[in-house]
Formats: sequence, C-alpha cells, structure tokens
Amino acid sequence: MHKRVGKTLALVMNLRGITDTYY
Repeated sequence: MHKRVGKTLALVMNLRGITDTYY
C-alpha cells in the first residue's frame, strides 16, 4: 500500500511539474 501511495504521489508531482512548465 505504501508503494502505491508513493507511486501516486510521484505521478501527481510529475503532473504538477508539467503544469508548472506549461503555465
């Protein structure tokens, strides 16, 4: 479960990084 949470957090951070790059 902890691994899944880490993966989700990494995905969210990745999406946030992309959004920051475009906006």
